Amino acid sequence: MSRSPFTRPTRRDFLRHSALGALGAGLAGQVLGQDAPVPRIEKRGEMVYRRLGKTELMVSELAIGGSPSPEPAIFLEALDRGMNLVDTSAGYGGGEERIGEVLQGRRDQVIISTKCHPYRMEDVTAGIIAACETALGKLRTDRIDVWCIHGVGGPEWFLRDDIQAAYDQLKQQGKIRFAGVSCHQDPARVLPPLFESGRLDVALLALNVFSGNTVRPEDVKAGKVYDNWLADSGLQGVLDSAKQHDVGLVAMKTMAGGALQRPDAYQADGSTLAQAKLKWVLSQDAVAAALSEVLSYAILEDNLGAVGKTLTAEEQALLREHVRERSASVCRMCGACQRACPAKLPIPDLLRCITYRDEHGKPTYARQVYREVTAAGPLPDCGHCTACAQACPHGVAGRERIRATRELRA
Repeated sequence: MSRSPFTRPTRRDFLRHSALGALGAGLAGQVLGQDAPVPRIEKRGEMVYRRLGKTELMVSELAIGGSPSPEPAIFLEALDRGMNLVDTSAGYGGGEERIGEVLQGRRDQVIISTKCHPYRMEDVTAGIIAACETALGKLRTDRIDVWCIHGVGGPEWFLRDDIQAAYDQLKQQGKIRFAGVSCHQDPARVLPPLFESGRLDVALLALNVFSGNTVRPEDVKAGKVYDNWLADSGLQGVLDSAKQHDVGLVAMKTMAGGALQRPDAYQADGSTLAQAKLKWVLSQDAVAAALSEVLSYAILEDNLGAVGKTLTAEEQALLREHVRERSASVCRMCGACQRACPAKLPIPDLLRCITYRDEHGKPTYARQVYREVTAAGPLPDCGHCTACAQACPHGVAGRERIRATRELRA
């Protein structure tokens, strides 16, 4: 019986197919008569695959983002070039339908992650199950590989009994394989308890070069980039906890810090800012895959240029300059501003809406996310105090952008 191409390879498969076979053979002699552990990274052709935690799935280190999904021809080219993980959601503008259409005849070549929003459901268990059934229909498949709760804001948003009851039933019915979440803010508080619970298989979290680097307010005049923010923010602890509990991590928001990707903006050494950003994310060994939208053939080629490569000194310098220029405009979603806000406004989510509109050129999606953020009722107006600005470690101008979200109410 043949195995799925995305399950963890046996040692024999690894030695036959992997470019790292010599390393695997060398390890085999360490314990006579026992197979050596299979490395978590494998190269096949031009693509590198990484183990997605306890799922044992081998995923391409570049994943296809689904907001929006690529045009069908670009999508198929990405699959042909070895990309095998695609992430989408019911809210991604017909993304599930497009993926379902493209994957006809190729479903077994792709690992699908999609999401639901259970927060407004009267009967959460039944609602999640119904949402999954709808997603299966749109995707034209009989199972979803990673079924995620979208935008968890606290451990209870995943661990509550009615949500776990839905996951248990869907797994028993074979409609989903693994449990996941996406986390857009305060991951140092939200994610470790989920990892420790043993209930979570996969987490999508915002991770980019700004997650590890910043220009602190006291360093603005000197233009000094502080490069230990990953540890100071607690995000390094999140990465370490994921490794400890064998939870697969997929990085999203990997291109933070500017407008849509410009593959034509090549640097002198032949690399691009986008490639440097992807390499930084993939240098975090807890990460299995980095998500990026693939909106053109040029972007696809640009992204593929980062596969299996490490950051050069020139790229590190390029990233430092990028952080120096853009640090004060990039929300790290740490939640410090929201905790300080007297009105408890969901400031990171509001800033995310403005980023979608102004930097990503997605006004319709920005309004959709704003409606989701305000679904429980209208938000109080910003009181124009300085609490959020004083709390932000990065000097992000929150008040002005919060006011701008009023334009999304229509």
